[in-house]
Amino acid sequence: MKKVVWFVLLVVFLAGCNYIEKPKTLLRDPQFAKYHAELYELERAYIHKHITYDEYLTRRKELDDDYMREANDRERILHGTKSNE
Repeated sequence: MKKVVWFVLLVVFLAGCNYIEKPKTLLRDPQFAKYHAELYELERAYIHKHITYDEYLTRRKELDDDYMREANDRERILHGTKSNE
């Protein structure tokens, strides 16, 4: 009986690991992926002292504002409302 329980747990574990590696049901957002990659590069530049903290904050705010503008535009398109601009 213990062998059966261990076998079932092993199968569930392996199935879970396979799902985590290549999830087929997760949505992919290319705009967020782009934002995340740019944010990573910005943080990396700051950590390696290629830019100052003030430059980091300025670029981070610009990056966040651009992403929010894109996200709001997508929401307007999805809901069928017109842009305020």
